[in-house]
Amino acid sequence: MSAQDRKELKMEHIQPIESRFSTLTSGEIARDWPDARGVWHNKEKNFLVAVNKTDHVKLVSVEKGGDMERTFERFSRGVKEFEKLIESSGSSFMWNQHLGFINSCPSNLGTAMKASVEIKLPSLGKVSFIFCDKQIYSVSLVKFPVQLARI
Repeated sequence: MSAQDRKELKMEHIQPIESRFSTLTSGEIARDWPDARGVWHNKEKNFLVAVNKTDHVKLVSVEKGGDMERTFERFSRGVKEFEKLIESSGSSFMWNQHLGFINSCPSNLGTAMKASVEIKLPSLGKVSFIFCDKQIYSVSLVKFPVQLARI
């Protein structure tokens, strides 16, 4: 991959992670970087498949503008097509009766699906606190790349 390709994919948040994170290397998730990894995307770059990023495979559907139904429909079609390709080679996703789908991140056990929404809050810096999920957060946290997440 050329430096320019890497830069473009990084700007579009598609570039695979680097292996410099000790939590990933200690768990051997990022071993042998960058071998055996890849990212494939469609022409529109709104559906991508990342192989051996942090999980074995990650399928992503993105949409600007908030059309969640369209985003989920694209994701569902992509998962079905990907699963057909896997099954045509005689393989399948690892699944357990008790745990559901198995992957390298325990938080994704079960459905192995994670849905995220990214929003812009341009006036956030004008307030001194944020009220989210019955918790109050200081706006000083917003100066850093922190995600407010509910687990």
